[in-house]
Amino acid sequence: MKQLNCRQTAIISVFLLIGMKLLVFPSLISEIALHDAVYTMLFTVAVEFAILLPVLFVLIKNPDRTFFEAVAGKLGKITAHIISLILVLFFLSKLVYILIETYAFLMNSMFYQLVLPIFILPIAFVSVYLAAKGGRTAGRTCEIFFGLVLAGLIITVISALPSVNLTNILPGFEFGITPSLSGVWQTMLWSGNSLLLLFFMGKIKIEKGFLRKAVIFNGLGGLFLVVFVLIFSAVFDTTAGFFKFAIVNLTQVTPYISDIVRLEWLALITWTFGLVLTAGIILTALNSVLVSAYKISKPIIPAAVLFVAAAAAAYVIDFNYAGITNLFLESKFAAIGVYAFSLLLIGILLVSKKGGRKSEINI
Repeated sequence: MKQLNCRQTAIISVFLLIGMKLLVFPSLISEIALHDAVYTMLFTVAVEFAILLPVLFVLIKNPDRTFFEAVAGKLGKITAHIISLILVLFFLSKLVYILIETYAFLMNSMFYQLVLPIFILPIAFVSVYLAAKGGRTAGRTCEIFFGLVLAGLIITVISALPSVNLTNILPGFEFGITPSLSGVWQTMLWSGNSLLLLFFMGKIKIEKGFLRKAVIFNGLGGLFLVVFVLIFSAVFDTTAGFFKFAIVNLTQVTPYISDIVRLEWLALITWTFGLVLTAGIILTALNSVLVSAYKISKPIIPAAVLFVAAAAAAYVIDFNYAGITNLFLESKFAAIGVYAFSLLLIGILLVSKKGGRKSEINI
């Protein structure tokens, strides 16, 4: 049964694109590339598209087969189980990261103290509910809240405009292109989330204009990321690396605006929704592939197990965002390996003659 239409799929892909790149990420690339961080983000978006486009093509080629079925049909069931489990564990680490980043975000923007059960239970309820219900519910929920999250992000950018000094990002490539490329290389684990769309294979209604709509949505999302980092760098100059939570910091740089209308609260609250929805999307994708691979009749069981595992991992490292950030920075080779293997797998699925009914669409 098809669960997602092309608009919902495009919106989900945007959440996957921006979900891990608007809090700590701008500070990280600013620390590495200084005022050339905007170019690092531009190159990062290019990498994202290099991964996204093959994913979209394989979704189009396999409209009626799940990820597990497609891989099993080409490489066998045992190999498909192994690949599925490896990818689930890899992307589960990103769910752990989202939980820790969300906790750090709330602690640095809204609360002086936040009791862990009060923090984790609402996210657990939303994420597990979406995962148990499947892609249809996740897609509709993202569709409903997309406009609200987008409005909050735009307000964040607009509120910082009076403090922008474009000379802070000049001259471009002052130290060559190496720092910008180094930023992309070292933060690889923050990229590649569009691979999670593979886990929705067979559940997306491939309609006319599917590819075009997905590319446009992600193109606009990528443009927003570049503009966001440009403004972040233009406001904080070479000190941007010291400001660890970009959305929080940008809403505080123009005090007279916030004193009058308190618009920053709308931005902070809506991005909290964005982070929770990103967690829900990741869990839904992981749960989807497990349900398909192991023919599980009650999806809520693996969804709950996966979330408990992620929450337990976050608790073990004491919800320390600095610790998991350093771990992610040191895991770039693992990320490159997974992405390279995934692209190879996509290539195999694209040339396979066992991809199911050919999708006849006008891209």
